[in-house]
Amino acid sequence: MTTSLWRKQTLSGWGGTCAATVPTAKPGNQESVERALIEAENLTVFGLGRSYGDEAVPVSNGHGLYLHALDRFLSFDPDNGELVCEAGVTLEEIQTVFLPRGWALPVTPGTAYVTIGGAVANDVHGKNHIRAGTLGKHIQWLDLLIPNGETLRVSRLDLPHIFLATIGGLGLTGIIRRVCLKLAKVPGAVMAVTKHKVKNLDALFEACESIPEQDDHDVVWLDAMARGSSMGRGILERGHFIKGQAKPHKAGPSLPIMFPNIALNPLSIWAFNQFYYHFTAPAKPRTKKQSAMKFFYPLDSIGHWNRMYGSRGFHQFQAVIPRDLAYFGIKKLLESISASHRGSFLAVVKRTGEQGDGLLSFPINGYSLALDFPNRKGTAEFLQKLVGITRDHGGRVYLAKDSILQRGDFEAMYPRHELFKKICRDLDPHQKLSSQMAVRLGLRSTT
Repeated sequence: MTTSLWRKQTLSGWGGTCAATVPTAKPGNQESVERALIEAENLTVFGLGRSYGDEAVPVSNGHGLYLHALDRFLSFDPDNGELVCEAGVTLEEIQTVFLPRGWALPVTPGTAYVTIGGAVANDVHGKNHIRAGTLGKHIQWLDLLIPNGETLRVSRLDLPHIFLATIGGLGLTGIIRRVCLKLAKVPGAVMAVTKHKVKNLDALFEACESIPEQDDHDVVWLDAMARGSSMGRGILERGHFIKGQAKPHKAGPSLPIMFPNIALNPLSIWAFNQFYYHFTAPAKPRTKKQSAMKFFYPLDSIGHWNRMYGSRGFHQFQAVIPRDLAYFGIKKLLESISASHRGSFLAVVKRTGEQGDGLLSFPINGYSLALDFPNRKGTAEFLQKLVGITRDHGGRVYLAKDSILQRGDFEAMYPRHELFKKICRDLDPHQKLSSQMAVRLGLRSTT
């Protein structure tokens, strides 16, 4: 008698606003992945659940496929840095193993608790995007299990159209089984980090446009509630790898409970922003050594930090505005946020470089703004206003963070969506793979 793969489980986005309780498989080997694909309908691949909205949330009559258990390192070439691993390996595991050896992820998002498969499916970017591009630029090849049960090895040379649809493809072209990633050679596991305040939006853009060439990683924390002549004030951090070893990375303490829903209100957010701006950075640039893990993943020091938003959860809004309109677009966004009193204490600005190769890759050459908003009455409607401002300035919204984007806005922001849908139809004519996001954005039908 064959043992069932499926057990009911609730799968949700990191923001806690989208969830589904569906039969979910947790395969321990590649054969079980193939079996799950045969047995399931409306299958959604789930890594560690760090996409914020409904990208990795199944539809109500769907199935979930939890792939984190498939987490083996398969090979590593110390001459060229090529790592082959299964899709369930996390970025934290890669950094922990290879940073002490002088190798690092070439691109990393703001959390290490992401599977490499999920990172590929979102074509993640990091604090060095303007120089290193998205993660997809560093992927050599992928082994992709497509809905008819065949496994394809895809790359820029072999089946490039499928490769570029899979990079940033939201898990809709197939199930990523193995990844070949080229790591970056670094002098050590330590960063030289320079930190200082910027007094307003003009100073922010001036500082970002004059970052020294050696500092290939940079990010700005922004006080999204500041008004008037202080609007756009924040703290700029820039850094680069240097020689040295850091203490082993350890997971931080977890928030034990959900915060009360009233804990994060305009007053508490204002007070935090005041403290953080005035007391955590010098007025003039100052450089200190810092472990690379702490620089890249500050929020990972608090486990389940999403609980601070309470049981209603939160939305993250991340948009990128083209360089020629970035100042005006970000100013308009900040004016709307400040006037609404819906401030965010997690507000980040990053420079972005050239568009990624993936058909649905997010970054374009400009500036990115990311903010968190507690899920309150009217929040979704307010976010639609921010979407409109973004669209009016030629920008786009990051799908890995999204939970509210409407189909028309998505199609306007991602002009290669028709080619993506065609490739998906060819690979998956019966719509075996799906998600709540795929239905919402018109990438899959409701049936």
